[in-house]
Amino acid sequence: MKPKATLVVLSNEIFENYFISGVINTFIEIYDLSILCDKSLYLKINEFLNDKSILCRSYSKDKTLVKFFDGSCYFKTKQKASLCRGFNLRLRRTNLSILFFKTFGFTATIKRFFKNIILFFYVKYFSRNNYRKLIKRIKKSDYISQIRELNPKYLFIPCFAISYEIFYASFARENSLLKIQEVCLVDNWDNLSSKSTFLTKPAKIGLYGKQARNHIDRIQGLEQKDTFIWGSPRYDLYLNYKYQDIQSIINKEYILYAGTSIYYDELSDLKDIRKNLNKDIEIMYLPHPYRQIPKSIQKKVDQRNLVEKNIHLIERNRSRDLNQIVELTNNAKFIICGPTSMILEALICHKKVLISSRSDLNSYQSTSEIFFGYEHFDGLELNPLVRVFSEMSSIEAALEWAIKTPSKEEKQYSDSLVNYYVETNTNRKSILLSNFN
Repeated sequence: MKPKATLVVLSNEIFENYFISGVINTFIEIYDLSILCDKSLYLKINEFLNDKSILCRSYSKDKTLVKFFDGSCYFKTKQKASLCRGFNLRLRRTNLSILFFKTFGFTATIKRFFKNIILFFYVKYFSRNNYRKLIKRIKKSDYISQIRELNPKYLFIPCFAISYEIFYASFARENSLLKIQEVCLVDNWDNLSSKSTFLTKPAKIGLYGKQARNHIDRIQGLEQKDTFIWGSPRYDLYLNYKYQDIQSIINKEYILYAGTSIYYDELSDLKDIRKNLNKDIEIMYLPHPYRQIPKSIQKKVDQRNLVEKNIHLIERNRSRDLNQIVELTNNAKFIICGPTSMILEALICHKKVLISSRSDLNSYQSTSEIFFGYEHFDGLELNPLVRVFSEMSSIEAALEWAIKTPSKEEKQYSDSLVNYYVETNTNRKSILLSNFN
């Protein structure tokens, strides 16, 4: 008889990473599987599963528990800031400051001020002296109630490591509200070195690669014996596409410019690149779906359109089409991006990647500070397919380098370096059978 397991799907990104990639079929093969998802995804998942006899249930988050979680993460990050450069950078971005006021304005600053006060009181109210109140609320929450009814042996939670779902599942198990083994499948490159530390230790943690093992030990303060290398299922699509050599639907030669979530003046960067790039090569501009543009310059950004020849904007509305990104990346001549996980996507596809790290562009937190500040980017500049350009004057030379096709030796050496950051040769069926069966 197959062991019972539940897969928690908490966002559209997780849905694409696990369902569109096909990894869901591995879970179905091994387990008596049920799905627990955020209510916004219920119809989409049921439609995808179609005739498969798999129980799918949805849950709603408790708003009070969300505030307690957010506040706990914020104050834990401040407490542990000395452990990690990334924590300090995140706090500089989110803490109230003159920079925050100048960038986001008076209204946003006041809202942040009162939000911090509210979070403080939620954390204080549910402090260790009052944890009975917290346990009582968790026990009644829709999320925990649904897990209790599904009654899995294993609870797999692909998430951004520090999430509502993994925290309350671990907390419930530690306080005997659930009898499960919860498995946190870290599903983003930077989560162990840029967000916070785990508030409660999960039973098991699936990691991106060898680099994450260092972060688990040094930054998170957890033992490596409770971890395993899992990679990320979305990279399976990149590898499969690369080896199939599928014809691009875009018949012209192009480069892909991928944006970041933290604001900097990508449009000026794009225009400078356009001026120095061969006119026969098009530019496909893929903004980040969660890009934060300060209100003080939103109108300026909205009014500036890409009317110049051969710059094409790929429309996005706070969502991601994974298949589209895989195709755009695999068929691009090369990739230009800021500090973002698109660096890994490019390298997996054997594309040269130019990392825009300019200090001469208007930004909230400079791309140079981010790239050389966050731990997960450490050492990337050593890859033979990577070049960082930091000033407008160096764009022309960087483009001349990028347009040349990488050699077989460069690709092989790049592959060996990429596997330090994310494992791309993972046999997930074998991992599940050997650890959770």
